[in-house]
Amino acid sequence: MRQGYFKLLLLLACVAFLCMTHTAYGDCVGYFNKEMRVFFDKAVSAEKRGELTEAFEDYAKARDESGCDGKNPVSGDAKAGCMRIAKKMSDEEEKKGNLYKSVELDKGAGAFQWLEAGWNFADADRMMMKMIKRKPEDVEVFKIAVGHFRGREERSEDLQKSYGFKVDLSYLRELEVTASNNGDNVLNKEEKEFAKNVIDLGGSNVDRSLRQLSNARQWFAFFKDAKEKKVIERAEKRGDNFYADDNQPQSLEEAIRYYEAANDQGKIKKVKEKAVRLAEAAVKEGILLRAVHYYNIAGNHDKAEKLENSVQERSMKQEKEMLKDESQKKKFRKEQDDLEKELGM
Repeated sequence: MRQGYFKLLLLLACVAFLCMTHTAYGDCVGYFNKEMRVFFDKAVSAEKRGELTEAFEDYAKARDESGCDGKNPVSGDAKAGCMRIAKKMSDEEEKKGNLYKSVELDKGAGAFQWLEAGWNFADADRMMMKMIKRKPEDVEVFKIAVGHFRGREERSEDLQKSYGFKVDLSYLRELEVTASNNGDNVLNKEEKEFAKNVIDLGGSNVDRSLRQLSNARQWFAFFKDAKEKKVIERAEKRGDNFYADDNQPQSLEEAIRYYEAANDQGKIKKVKEKAVRLAEAAVKEGILLRAVHYYNIAGNHDKAEKLENSVQERSMKQEKEMLKDESQKKKFRKEQDDLEKELGM
């Protein structure tokens, strides 16, 4: 009886141990060390065959510091393999001119993507700056770079702790200088091109000017540069010049476009009030189509439509009168001809 009791205790202890072991392994998200060893060996073989993308993927599966059953003995070599292959693939993509392409590694990823995936963070940052220097005036490329380095800054503590990587904050300062210089360059270009007053495939000088002011504002906005105020002042100045013209409805349209660029709702309201006054003056002078144009600028589209319909009705009536007169003239000529024939003339 006593012996049976001890057997039962032993059995329960074994079951408890198995349950604890199963729970520990069951809760593990990852691989056992034996599995990671298999991945590592596959990676070594693939690298020897020159199948580098496959080798990188297997090294990546084997690089965890610990498996489900303890410290991973191949972790260090696997990490080194990842970094080695990533650097090699990055060099190849750079030679092709493919510095940045955000796709899966086996689908033609860029040099930057390989370096980042292989934990070559310092080289990845240098590659990002190389991309900027290749296209310094490309806003979309610049946006990617700013996002990348701001992400580095936000994760600086984690990168230092987890990877021993110290973030170089000088890159963001360099980008800030580039953005400010680019904004200045665009403003200078806007001033020169606006003065030309020519129309080409890019539109009128106003079309080009507004695009350039928007572009300059984008550059200054990246780092909340105080120079953004210069863009607003330039837009308001252009708008004021057009607002001063009382002779052409189009001038008030251009004024509104510039005030919209400056986000000056007060001046936009002022333009519309002036457009109403000029519309009423044009009606008194009988220049009705100009009045229609001014009413539309003021946003009074109902009044513009009624006036336009009135102009069309008047035009049709005049046309009918002209046709009637022409018909009477033809009838008179025919009677004259008939009379001359009767008289033998």
